[in-house]
Amino acid sequence: MKRIFLSYLVIVALTSSVVFTSCNNKDEDEDENEIEDNFYKPQKGDVYVAGYDGNFALLWKNGIAQNLNSGKNNAEANSVFISDSDVYVTGFENSRVGYVARLWKNGVTQNLTDKPQTFANSVFASSGNVYVTGYEYNDAEGIVLAKLWKNGIDQNFNDGIPTVIVSVYVSGDDVYVAGVTGTKEEQDVPTVWKNGVAQKLITDGIWGAYANSVFVSGKDVYVCGYDGIVAKLWKNGVAQNLNDGTNEAMAISVYVSGGNVYVAGYERKYLPIATVWENGIAQNLLNEGTYSGAKSVFISGNDVYVVGYENINNQPYAANIDIAKFWKNGVEQNLSDGKQNACANSVFVVEN
Repeated sequence: MKRIFLSYLVIVALTSSVVFTSCNNKDEDEDENEIEDNFYKPQKGDVYVAGYDGNFALLWKNGIAQNLNSGKNNAEANSVFISDSDVYVTGFENSRVGYVARLWKNGVTQNLTDKPQTFANSVFASSGNVYVTGYEYNDAEGIVLAKLWKNGIDQNFNDGIPTVIVSVYVSGDDVYVAGVTGTKEEQDVPTVWKNGVAQKLITDGIWGAYANSVFVSGKDVYVCGYDGIVAKLWKNGVAQNLNDGTNEAMAISVYVSGGNVYVAGYERKYLPIATVWENGIAQNLLNEGTYSGAKSVFISGNDVYVVGYENINNQPYAANIDIAKFWKNGVEQNLSDGKQNACANSVFVVEN
């Protein structure tokens, strides 16, 4: 089952008007103390983006970047969530013992574990509780141990079965997580758990099916992912194909607003192109011939916010340099300058 870990590691590693800068350093003319004082004081309309640039786990606020680590060792921020004026970011950082799952609250690091080879990829705060999903790779046994941390206390989801969970959503008293589980007999099964009870999602039985994101709207539970080369959206367990399977596509993030369902990911034409599906209709965010992907989507009012990446040379693996990208209503802006490999993994807009 090592392939589950390796595939998911690739995935995880894979405002009223807001003007974004294209570099990840503070403007020399800005008052740094003022920026730092206000950075973790979210106001209505602020746009926060989590990602990385080079060795730095980054949080952008309205285009201004704040480092979450020293940069001595590489780190990545995978998810951002705002609740009760607190800014939560989760990800991982390399340390002397290996990669370790991290939670940053208002920029202050909180260790989720001291175990090596642990990764955190989604955070959700509700009613004073903070939930983080992630996983631990057990080298000795060669399996993946899914984790859900609630207020820093971890719960295993495995029951002896290799499992990865990558997304969490809390609705009322119910906690939903999504990911993949499997055995030698039944491998790579996309799954959503409600309060720890698993529901396997319908697939075509093709090897390589995953659930990447969960969102709850009213009584409806939406999960997106992929099955082979087909991007999938499941609503209450019923599957909808987002592409026809002629070319590869992947759904990575789902958001529901006003009865409309938005899914972010990519679809391959000549190269993978960052894509948003609105109610099943695809919109490519860049032109054909680009190499790009969308990692997260957030709806605020009538505005659609998407973040992701574009390869600097628009070729797979070219120089290993991606640019962190931001789109508002389809209009693109760069968050990084292309000097180092970068990606924007998660977007959150403050609405209250």
